[in-house]
Amino acid sequence: MGLILLPFFFITIIIGIISYRSLLKHINNNDIQFKEIFFGLILSIVLFGLVVLGYIYNYAIPQQKAPAFGPAFMLPSIMVLLPSFIYLLFLDIKTGKPKYIGKIILSSIVISVFLGVIFNPVIFNLLDYLGIEKSY
Repeated sequence: MGLILLPFFFITIIIGIISYRSLLKHINNNDIQFKEIFFGLILSIVLFGLVVLGYIYNYAIPQQKAPAFGPAFMLPSIMVLLPSFIYLLFLDIKTGKPKYIGKIILSSIVISVFLGVIFNPVIFNLLDYLGIEKSY
């Protein structure tokens, strides 16, 4: 399983580094303000909450076993990879609401990768914290 997880995490980290450099460039050009970063933090928390609620609803309430490495795939997919694809859609739009939403998504990607690296043990033990049995 590690052979599958390691490239997946490297891709997530590379996307995070590219997003971080882009975010710094926007901050230096005064394109992004504190409120976009704050909304990015809120978006990251909401996405994490939705993944946790999904695990509770799908596995804890019906008392089923969840895949052991499910959170290791779901969290980066929902919190980094999917928003980065959405950000790429908003990248060419230079004005209006889509540009503003793109800045929020960009800051959310960077915050999600940063928090994912810090709270990596929480991600791997998420099923234990939720009281969900694992299947290997």
